[in-house]
Amino acid sequence: MTRSSVQRTAEEALLTNILPTSTLRTDLALLVALCTDQMRRSLLENFPPPTDGYGSLPEQDLITFHDPSPASATHLEEAGIRRQEDLASPQMQGLQRAALAFFDAWRLDVLRRVGDVLG
Repeated sequence: MTRSSVQRTAEEALLTNILPTSTLRTDLALLVALCTDQMRRSLLENFPPPTDGYGSLPEQDLITFHDPSPASATHLEEAGIRRQEDLASPQMQGLQRAALAFFDAWRLDVLRRVGDVLG
């Protein structure tokens, strides 16, 4: 490629050519911010806050058409208790803090880079 074709290709790829108005560039920045916020919420959903066991109801199975047997209800209750114990463990709390710290740093880098590119 010659220098002029490389320069022409670089000019065609400029963000101001793709998004010519400041409103479009602002909309892009807002879209990236909203997407990363939703990604953070999705990450947080992996670590629901532990409950005391009184406020949580078993999830309703909408696929099966029969009533759950007492044995399966007990099994679900025990699984819920084990899940709450796992979430309350220091290892899981540390994992949550580490995941959020990494994600927040990554999100900040992404938003800064978008801001730099948008000018």
